[in-house]
Amino acid sequence: MSAEGNLNMTATWHSKLLERVRVCFGGKKIRTKAEELLRETEEGYRRLFETAKDGILILHGETGAIEDVNPFLLNLTGYRRDEMLSKRLWEIGLFQDIEASKSAFQELQTKGYVRYDNLPLKTPAGKQV
Repeated sequence: MSAEGNLNMTATWHSKLLERVRVCFGGKKIRTKAEELLRETEEGYRRLFETAKDGILILHGETGAIEDVNPFLLNLTGYRRDEMLSKRLWEIGLFQDIEASKSAFQELQTKGYVRYDNLPLKTPAGKQV
């Protein structure tokens, strides 16, 4: 699925969640229903993250530390999950140009996202993918 398709699915889930919350009015029932809808939404996002055919890193917004990585990127690069977590984007050796990685992180902080279409990646053994 393309990134655009992923965004459309996200927008659809968000719309459904808001509509359901509007329908539920009444004390404890609202909180219980909102918690249920939040769980459903989180499960949907997790499935999307886990099955995406794009490499996805979730970074800490201030430090650039990797907080999560999806299986597609792990399979593509050969890195183990524990090798990536808590390291910064430019510390894992995945991206060849450290300055470009830092620049991309600054763009991420400004825009809220960064998309790479032809990013040169390396495996832990140094093989370019």
